[in-house]
Amino acid sequence: MNDRNKNRPGYKETKVGWIPEEWSDPKFGALGKILSGGTPSTTDESYWNGPIAWITPTDITRLTTRHIQSTARTITEKGLKKCSAILLPTGTLVLCTRATIGECAITKCQTTTNQGFKNLVPNTSVNIDFIYYQTKQHKHALLRLGCGSTFLEVSKTDLSLLHIPLPPLAEQEKIAEVLSCWDEELESLEKLIEAKKLRKKG
Repeated sequence: MNDRNKNRPGYKETKVGWIPEEWSDPKFGALGKILSGGTPSTTDESYWNGPIAWITPTDITRLTTRHIQSTARTITEKGLKKCSAILLPTGTLVLCTRATIGECAITKCQTTTNQGFKNLVPNTSVNIDFIYYQTKQHKHALLRLGCGSTFLEVSKTDLSLLHIPLPPLAEQEKIAEVLSCWDEELESLEKLIEAKKLRKKG
């Protein structure tokens, strides 16, 4: 929301600007549990090529949808136990906080991530699809939080303190449903364009 709603009846001023009175502006950390990732030793083959999906930023940037289910690399149960990665439940928001800061996706299965992520396991008061779209909307704010001499990274503390506008759950669900429909239409259009390109080459 921006200042065009300033002093309008039914709106209030918050940390994120002027929003409808029934909305709130919680900190990101209040939306659920934020968990980090990790990487097993790459020199021990027994840690790799197991049944557990292990997400890297490259897996996120190559996505054409908001959901992620498969990954280029996987780890074993032993690898999971020997590193700081945590097994994340389905419906977790995986958020890149290094390099490609602000890129994100929603898990469609139990997964892990490398240390380039901060992952939100949502509480019951939020719709994860809505949070996905809000996070994408706040990419520039996340980039401003990035710091570091070798590479930019958003810390768990800074991410936790980021405020976002949040409507009541029923409204979150309606907004997410509309945005999801737009996404699906765009995905269908991209597939149609790609199919026509292949046909033309043939």
